[in-house]
Amino acid sequence: MLIDEMEALWAPIAEQDDWRPLYEALGEIEEMREAYAGGDP
Repeated sequence: MLIDEMEALWAPIAEQDDWRPLYEALGEIEEMREAYAGGDP
C-alpha cells in the first residue's frame, strides 16, 4: 500500500470519523490474501 493511498484512507477518519473506507480496503486485502492462498482462510 502506498503512502498516498493510506493518507486517502485516513482523511475520512480524521475529518468525519468515517472508518468505512479503511474497512473496505481491509476487506479487499483479505480477498487478495485468500485468492493468493487458494481460497483457504
